[in-house]
Amino acid sequence: MFNFYNISRFEPDYNFSDKVWNDISDVIKCKNDDILSYYLWLEKQHVKFINMFINYFSVDRLGYAIFFEDLKKISSDYFFDMEEPIERINNLSRYNLKILNTNDLNFLLKSWVRGLCYLHFFDTLTGSFIRKTDDFNFLLMLHKNYNIDEIFKPTKGVFVSVDMDVISYDAVLMPKNYGEFLLKI
Repeated sequence: MFNFYNISRFEPDYNFSDKVWNDISDVIKCKNDDILSYYLWLEKQHVKFINMFINYFSVDRLGYAIFFEDLKKISSDYFFDMEEPIERINNLSRYNLKILNTNDLNFLLKSWVRGLCYLHFFDTLTGSFIRKTDDFNFLLMLHKNYNIDEIFKPTKGVFVSVDMDVISYDAVLMPKNYGEFLLKI
């Protein structure tokens, strides 16, 4: 009934032994302007990609939930290039998705990518959803009536691969094309 996808920053031939950073805190500790610029660009690309899901499914039928980390325990590195993030996240969490302007929505998505809050967007009609699983990794579950390329356009820095059903309580069956990368640029 559903197809599952992993959305990640890692390209198919990525060598994980070369991994320099996991999150913004690691990037700032590197003290390398090129890595920081790349991180900020990548963050924008992921926000752009997630917005495609939000824009495809009507805001009228799109639900969302927000969960908070204890922001007082999070390193100040996570707040890099953000004005009053704790207060702003708390304020925005009180509003319905329909009334958030583009800047506020993008701020929430940026906060989500950084792990300052957890968002869960779901289509109330089909049950399709997108949620974060790890640093720069997201789980996308789409109803089988939808093709992924109807919703998303290829986006540099964002890699989509076929994943298995990780939420079912039934027997887990590996898709025939498990791990196949889609939406090639």
